[in-house]
Amino acid sequence: MTTLLEDIKSVISLDQKFKIVFYGDSTTSTEWVHPNWRGIIEYVVKMELEDFEPAKGGTGSWNYSWWNLNFINSGLNGATTKDFLNRLSKDVFTYSPDMIIAITGDNDVDKITEKEHAENHRKILTRLTNKIKHVYYATSIYTAQDTHNAKYKGYVKELAKVFPFKDVTFIDLFELYSKYPIERFYTYVIDKEDEECLTDEKGGNTDTMHPNALGNAYIAKILLKEIFGLEFDPEMYIADLNSGLKYPRYKKE
Repeated sequence: MTTLLEDIKSVISLDQKFKIVFYGDSTTSTEWVHPNWRGIIEYVVKMELEDFEPAKGGTGSWNYSWWNLNFINSGLNGATTKDFLNRLSKDVFTYSPDMIIAITGDNDVDKITEKEHAENHRKILTRLTNKIKHVYYATSIYTAQDTHNAKYKGYVKELAKVFPFKDVTFIDLFELYSKYPIERFYTYVIDKEDEECLTDEKGGNTDTMHPNALGNAYIAKILLKEIFGLEFDPEMYIADLNSGLKYPRYKKE
């Protein structure tokens, strides 16, 4: 059985496109933070596939990965699973992707029931697996808002009943992310009018729902390991980036 990276290589080595769609809410769109986890994954995967022997001869060239690997942002800020289900054709299938990484769910809290949440995902995954070869689904991340986490945990528990699901790799990002230093990830200062993102325990104007660049690097760490089998050091990457390096390191040599 071939690995995901081997499957990607088999496509791009023929000078053909391999398209990956990112699908989810504001944690996926991440227009508001740089670097974000999407950009980090694109950088690391392209770097890892930069040098290999192309199927049609030659000694390997950077352009096979940098030109033929396309990463598409289909993040929908504020979307619920109802929205994701209704917009699959517009925001996913229109690109004819080879692979999808979906992170959805926390916007369902207090808007639809836990059972509807699970059923919407069942419908989404059925449609995805009918059209896309590589399907990776992750729960939403652990936040700095305790009340939200407590509510969302019930949705995650209900969603777990959907899995295992044929041809889908499931990642409990909520649980995995909670193991890291959350207090360092939620530091953005926002306008108090953005009430949903404000803490309901401590007051102030810190965004408790959307992680900073370091928090995004830790999301990338989890997904790179769980999906691609790649090691990634968020602290090294961010330190190199802050020092001005154009190509920051992300693993020990």
